[in-house]
Amino acid sequence: MRGFGQRWKTPRLAAGLLGMLVLVGAMGATHASALLGILPIPAPTITSGPASTTLSNSATFVFTDNDTGLKLGSLKQQCSLDGSSFTNCSSPKTYIGLAAGSHLFRVKSTGVLGDLPSTTTSYSWLIDYGAPLIVVAFPGDGGSYTASGWNAGCAAGPGVCGTASDPSGVVNIAVSVRQAASGKWWGGAAFDKTTEFFIVANGAGSWRLPLPMPSGDGSYTVHARATDGLGNTMPAGSYAASTFTVDTQPPPTPVITDKPASLTTSTNASLSFSEGETAASFVCSLDSATYAACASPKSDANLGDGSHTFKVKARDAAGNLSDAASWTWTVDTTAPSAPKITQNPGLVTSAYTDTFAFTDTQSDVSYECKLDRGAWTACATPKNYYGLSQGTHTFAVRAVDTAGNRSGAALFVFVVSVSSPGTPFKMSGDATGVLYPGANPVPIALKLTNPGASAITVNAVTVGVAPASLPAGCTSAWFQIVQSDVADGNAVAVPAHSSVTLPAQGVAAPAIRLIESNTNQNACKNAHPTLTYNGSAHS
Repeated sequence: MRGFGQRWKTPRLAAGLLGMLVLVGAMGATHASALLGILPIPAPTITSGPASTTLSNSATFVFTDNDTGLKLGSLKQQCSLDGSSFTNCSSPKTYIGLAAGSHLFRVKSTGVLGDLPSTTTSYSWLIDYGAPLIVVAFPGDGGSYTASGWNAGCAAGPGVCGTASDPSGVVNIAVSVRQAASGKWWGGAAFDKTTEFFIVANGAGSWRLPLPMPSGDGSYTVHARATDGLGNTMPAGSYAASTFTVDTQPPPTPVITDKPASLTTSTNASLSFSEGETAASFVCSLDSATYAACASPKSDANLGDGSHTFKVKARDAAGNLSDAASWTWTVDTTAPSAPKITQNPGLVTSAYTDTFAFTDTQSDVSYECKLDRGAWTACATPKNYYGLSQGTHTFAVRAVDTAGNRSGAALFVFVVSVSSPGTPFKMSGDATGVLYPGANPVPIALKLTNPGASAITVNAVTVGVAPASLPAGCTSAWFQIVQSDVADGNAVAVPAHSSVTLPAQGVAAPAIRLIESNTNQNACKNAHPTLTYNGSAHS
């Protein structure tokens, strides 16, 4: 104990310690360790270890216990690697076969009893024998570019650009660009290298190889490799790569396949279009508006009256625009004014033929007519009606403009009355020959029959064609009647219970002809129209 006590310079401290040691001997080892736990044990010092970043997969650590105070026996060390449990160790401590990545070594000192307070010293390092991570941000793999797209691809200017990172730091980026058409690599001024040729790019973490857009349309391939601060370089076959296309040719002009009529009453429009390049998109413009992205069909609603022009261009994947296809049409929703009836048969009429004439302030209109509750049908001025039944009738006509807008109807109400002051008589007869378009009129053998007991004088006769008797497509307007010249001053006397067939008594018979319409009149071939008769007589 003398030698131990000689290490202390203060006699009072030595005497106190001696008393404590005596107490320790009396308490036993377990209680002694608890008592001695009040003595701090300094942390070990690591005097040697691997570099903070290294290629080596082994590491050796040299450390000391740092015990410069009182020794109650030799201190011992315990070590831990990457969070494992502490185990007894000694300096130097070596680890082999370590994996790439971050590692942590820890060492602490402890007393001979194993449960004295201790502190820990740590050391971390990185094993890096992998190449940097590199990305080609532009041009994008599969991208297609025009000059404007190429020039805007990298923030610092035209070229190939991207990013690279590595725990050891990136010290070098090299890039090659190959032209598929020639099979050669970019040499700095032209595609003139016959083997892969790398050029050092500017920057490291963010990098760019200045390169104007290649002048030839076609496919190109970029390779990029990086080297870190330890010399790790990407091997051939693992380069970052991007294949892109230079495309400066515009796509074909689209074809508008569906569109509004050139003149329409609809304020809505739908246009369909297509183009030969299946990858193309489209931009559209209506009435000189700015072109905007669109798809087929393109619909617009609530268009105003007037002319409208739609234009569409095809845009390919590179952004090239085709020439514009266009369509112009007019929207007309304004109806024409109602026609004016300029001729009518009078409020009360006994005529067999009732004629209406009409006109409109708008010159380019057509007309539709109807009588009473019949359907609207196309008509022209003058419009004739034959053999109308007695009673009240309503004639209506409306104008239709070239867009199909219909005006309001002009109406005329009239009464047909065919009663005569004389004795009733009967009329019958038929044409005496075959009708041909444009041929001379064929006489009608008109028979006037007096069924009464007194003689009568017939002073008016009107002959017509019953439209319902004609075949489909054969119109009564193609038949022209030449009326008899019977009149008050040229009357026909018919004895009681007798008949007279015209011509007779100097009165001509009526006649019928089929006019030449300059259209296909085959529908009237072999037609046998029914004739209608109207007239008057007195006793």
